[in-house]
Amino acid sequence: MLPVSEGPIFVSYSRRNEDFALDLATRLRDAGVANWIDQIDIPGGQPWKATLERALEQARGVIAILSRPAVASKEVQYEIAYALERARFVYPVLIEDCELPANLKPIHYVDFRRKGALERMIRDLKQTAASVGESIARGELRRRQRGTSWAMTAAMTDGVGRELASQGCTPVRRGGAGGPISWLEPGVAPSAGEIAVGGPVEAVSSGPKPLTPIRYMEAGGGRTEWFKDIDAGPEMVLVPAGSFMMGAQADDPFGHEALRPCRKVTISRAFAIARCAVTVGEFHAFVQETNRVMNGALVKRGVEWLHEADASYLNPGFAQEASHPVTCVSWADAVAYTEWLEAKTNRSYRLPSEAEWEYAARAGTTAPYWFGRAASVTVANYWGLDVEKGHGAIAFREGTVPAAAFPPNPWGLFNVHGNVCEHTADGFRENYFGSPLDGMTVGGLEESYRVLRGGSWADTRSAITSASRLQMGHNIRCAHNGFRVVRDLI
Repeated sequence: MLPVSEGPIFVSYSRRNEDFALDLATRLRDAGVANWIDQIDIPGGQPWKATLERALEQARGVIAILSRPAVASKEVQYEIAYALERARFVYPVLIEDCELPANLKPIHYVDFRRKGALERMIRDLKQTAASVGESIARGELRRRQRGTSWAMTAAMTDGVGRELASQGCTPVRRGGAGGPISWLEPGVAPSAGEIAVGGPVEAVSSGPKPLTPIRYMEAGGGRTEWFKDIDAGPEMVLVPAGSFMMGAQADDPFGHEALRPCRKVTISRAFAIARCAVTVGEFHAFVQETNRVMNGALVKRGVEWLHEADASYLNPGFAQEASHPVTCVSWADAVAYTEWLEAKTNRSYRLPSEAEWEYAARAGTTAPYWFGRAASVTVANYWGLDVEKGHGAIAFREGTVPAAAFPPNPWGLFNVHGNVCEHTADGFRENYFGSPLDGMTVGGLEESYRVLRGGSWADTRSAITSASRLQMGHNIRCAHNGFRVVRDLI
C-alpha cells in the first residue's frame, strides 16, 4: 500500500456527471496530477465496494464534483466525510448551482463555469496535495467534531506525563499501590517509600484554570482513581492509549452486518471518560443554569413507546433519584451539556466517538460483555431472563438503577451494558466499511441520525453487548437514552 502522502487523488462524483468526471480525470492526468476514478481504475471482475474503499484509504485527498445530484448522493457525501475525518484535503469543484454540503461550506470551491478553472485547479492540486501530504505524514493535522461543526486542530500530545518523561523525570507512587503519583526531577532516585510506576501516566488537574501538573493518575486505574473538574461535574477516569478489535468478532452470537467488519482500531492518545453516565442531579444543574426547555419525550407504556408532552428527564415514566442516569435527553441535549461543561471548566469536554466508547467499555476484554460471554441481571440492568432463579421468569426492572450500580469494568466504568443507551458523537453508518481506524468521530453522513451504544433497561441481552449499536434522530428524547462524556487531555 502506498503511503497516504504519495497516493493519488480520489475523484468523487454523481453518476449523472460521469462524462464531466471522466474528462476532468483525463485532463488532470495529462497535466501530471495522479488521480483515481472508478470507471477507469477498477478492473473488470473486481468487487466494486471493497476496491473503492481501498482507493479511499490510499488517497491523499478527494476532488468533489458538486452538482445537485452529487449533493443528494449518499455515496458522494460518504466519500467527502471519509476524507475530512482523516484530515485529508477536499477540493470542491462546482459545476452547477447547488446547496453546498454543510461540511464543505468553510472550504473554498472552484467554479468550473468560469474561465481558467482547469488551469487554476492543476496549479492548486500540485501545491496542496504535497503540503497536506507532508503534514499528514508528520501527524500535524487532526479533525475533531464539536457538535455539528467541524474544526481543524493541531495534533494533541499525550499529556503532561509524556512531556515530563521525555525530560528524564520519573513517575513514582507513594503510600502503596493505591497512592498518588508524583514526579521526581531528572537524576533523582526513588526513596525507600516510593515505587517507580510503569506504563502510561497522564497528567490531570482540577478547577477552571490553565492545565498544570497538580495531580497525576495512572491511565487505566479507574477502579480506584478518578477526578472531577468541578463539584457539579461528572467523575472522570483515565483511559490509556492502545489498540483493540472493534465490532462483533466471528464467534459473537449477536453479531450482524451493522457490527462488521470487525477490525483493529488504534487509540493513539489517552483520554478521560466519565465513570458513569451523566446523572439526573448533574444534568439538573445544567438545566437550572441555562433554563433549557426539556419537556416532551418517548416513554414506555406497556409494550409501546408513546410520546407524552409532560414527560421529561425529571418525569421519565418510572421512579428515579438524583443518582440515577439522566434519560429523556436527545443527542442535541447531550452536546449542549458538554458545551456548558466546557465553558464551566475551561476543559475540552465532548461526547465520545463510537470507537472511544467501545474501547473504554471493553477495557481490554474481547467477549461480548466485559464480564464474559453471558449476560446476567445480577450485574447489568436490562430486560433479561432471570436464569439465576431457575424458573425462566422475565427479569425486568422497568426503569433505571443508580448510575454506579453493579461492579465497574476493569478501567472503572459503571454500567456500560444496559441501564441507558449512551449517545456518541458519530453520525450513523450502516456498517464499519470505511470507518476511521484511529478512534476519530464519524460525521458528514446521516448526521440527523446518531449512534447510541450500550443498550438500556428496556433492551434484551443482544442489544447491550460491547459491540451493539443503535441509531436515533438527533432531536428525539426517549426514556432509555442517556450519555457519558469524554475530556481531552490537552
